[in-house]
Amino acid sequence: MKTHTALRLCAAALAAGAISLVVGCEAESAADATITVSPVHVEVTESNPSVTIKASGGWDYIWNLNNSAAGYLDKYTGSSVTYTAVQFGGTNAVEQIISVSGMGGSTNAAAASAKVTIVQQ
Repeated sequence: MKTHTALRLCAAALAAGAISLVVGCEAESAADATITVSPVHVEVTESNPSVTIKASGGWDYIWNLNNSAAGYLDKYTGSSVTYTAVQFGGTNAVEQIISVSGMGGSTNAAAASAKVTIVQQ
């Protein structure tokens, strides 16, 4: 009888552990994840063609350019990148959109993204 009771207690403890394990793995929704960038809008000129952009609120950041002919990034991963413009519009400004995506929130189950607009005068 003692063995049967002990087995039931062990089974109950294992079941409780499995339930807490499942609850502990709950994933966030994409709406819970937020990546922010700074600065969000910047103007660069021929005399000052570079800007450093930083991301926060996530990890495993991947950066992309809208127009690779207008400028380049020093790298495409990491929490900060430096953008350098090579094409300028003068009176017709060139617009560059830099986007960053990565994992966000407190779990790696949610992804988020943000973008920066750069006006090249």
